[in-house]
Amino acid sequence: MTRYLLAATLLAGPLAGQAEIVWRDTTLAPNVRAIMGGANGTVLVIATSDGAVLVDAQSSAQVAGLAQRIGMPVRLVISTHYHEDHTGGNARFRAEGAAVLAHANVPAEAAKDTTIDELGWDRDPLPEAAMPTLTITRDTTLVIGSDTIMVLHLPSAHTSGDLAVWLPQVNILHTGDIFEQDAYPFVDWWGGGSLAGMKSALARFAALANDRTAIVPGHGHVSSRAELLAFVAMLDLVEARIRTAIDAGRTVQETMDLRLSAEFDEARGGMRPGRRFVGVLYLGLSVTGS
Repeated sequence: MTRYLLAATLLAGPLAGQAEIVWRDTTLAPNVRAIMGGANGTVLVIATSDGAVLVDAQSSAQVAGLAQRIGMPVRLVISTHYHEDHTGGNARFRAEGAAVLAHANVPAEAAKDTTIDELGWDRDPLPEAAMPTLTITRDTTLVIGSDTIMVLHLPSAHTSGDLAVWLPQVNILHTGDIFEQDAYPFVDWWGGGSLAGMKSALARFAALANDRTAIVPGHGHVSSRAELLAFVAMLDLVEARIRTAIDAGRTVQETMDLRLSAEFDEARGGMRPGRRFVGVLYLGLSVTGS
C-alpha cells in the first residue's frame, strides 16, 4: 500500500502540455560550449582538432536538434550515466562514426527492462545501437589533439556508473546528474546510486573547483562553486529532516506531507517535485541508511 500511495501521490494527474523546445547555447571557452534543450540533459561540446567530443548526447527524441547545433563531426561521446535523456542520442552519433565511452556498469543497467512501482516508471532497455562501444572502471585521462580531458568515476552516486568530465586547461567541469540546477536531484537507488555516494562526489567536485570554475550540471544552467555548495547544503538539510522523520516512525506518506523541502521548492520546480524528492530519499534512506 505504501508503494501504491507514493506512486499515486507523485505521478497522479495529467502531464502539462509539452512546450516547444527552446535551445540555449553558451560559450564557456574558445572551443567549449554548453547546449541545453528542454528538460533533457545539458550537453558539453568540446571542439578538438580531431572532431567534437560530446559529454552526453540528449535523448533519442531531441538528438536531431542537438546535432544541428554542433557544427562538426562528432568523434567521441562520453556518457555520464545510463538514463535515456543522456544516452538516447548515442545511436545517431555512433551511426556517423563516433565512439561512445561510459563506465563499465552502464551496459548492464541500460539493458534492463524494469518497472519501478514506487515511481510509476517503466524503464525500457536502451537500444543496442545506443550502447557504449568503450568502457572504463576508473579515472581516465584522454588526450585528443591539444586537449586534455579527464574522465572521473564517482562510485555509487546518482547511479552505479557515473562519470564526470574535468577540463583543467579551461577550468570547466561537467558533473552529470550528480549535480542539478533548477530541479531536484534524483538518487537512482534502483540503478545502484546512493545519497552517501552523491555527497562524496559533490565533495570531490568542490575540491576540484575554484571561484572561476564553470560547473555544467546534468540539468540546468551553468553554475559556480558557490551554487554547488548551496546545493550540498540543501541536500544535507533535507536529509537530516528525513532521518528525523524516519527515526520518529513516520511513513513515507506522512514524511512527504511534512513539506520538508518547502523553502527550496519554488526554485526547483514546485511542491510536487519537492514531494517526489523527499519520497525518493525516504525510500533509499529507510532501506539502506545511506
